[in-house]
Amino acid sequence: ATWGPMIGTLVITKIDPDFKEKFSSSAFVYRGFKQYLIVIAIFLAIGFAPAIPLIFIEGFESNSVSIIILYLFTFFTIQFVTSGTEEIGWRGFLLPELLKKYDTWAASFRTGIIWALWHAPVVLYIFYLQDMPLFAMVFSFFGFSVGIIAMSAVHSYFFIKTRSVLFSVYLHAMSNTIPLITGLLILNAYKTAILSQLLIWVVVAVIIKKNPRMFPKKEKNS
Repeated sequence: ATWGPMIGTLVITKIDPDFKEKFSSSAFVYRGFKQYLIVIAIFLAIGFAPAIPLIFIEGFESNSVSIIILYLFTFFTIQFVTSGTEEIGWRGFLLPELLKKYDTWAASFRTGIIWALWHAPVVLYIFYLQDMPLFAMVFSFFGFSVGIIAMSAVHSYFFIKTRSVLFSVYLHAMSNTIPLITGLLILNAYKTAILSQLLIWVVVAVIIKKNPRMFPKKEKNS
């Protein structure tokens, strides 16, 4: 299922030669190392900021550093070739198409909604396996969707900066991987989940404030 958006986009490249030319010319270019380091710094901050108090209160897991590094490398690699490939659809096709009609925030919001709904079957099934009552499933999925919309805005910012789907794949895989660090270090890492979601919105707020041209404010009608 994670390959669905990628497959859809590849089918479009076969149908639309103009889109294929635009996609092929810039989708997988390398845009420099700085942006890659910025992504690591952002998600380390998001992952560890809410986790630090719990580390002091509840202590560390017994996993060795070498095991944690092995887990992270393996998980990142898996994410890069599975969930990360969704970006070929989301940022490779959907976002650029929406940006033709909407501003950055409106395009990001719509992309985020579609992205969240795409995950609905697997996310709700996981909640079902956890024996969640219906109201808890609905509330949890709403929280998941709010976080996805925030991540969509972060993705839009970096995609517009880099114009590289390869970078979006990396960003997707890294955002899924780094939070695993807290899961390996903290006894009850689920307690950090809500704070982590809120911190993503803090990142979005900073991006919007520092990039007013990319995220222009709508003028109020007089």
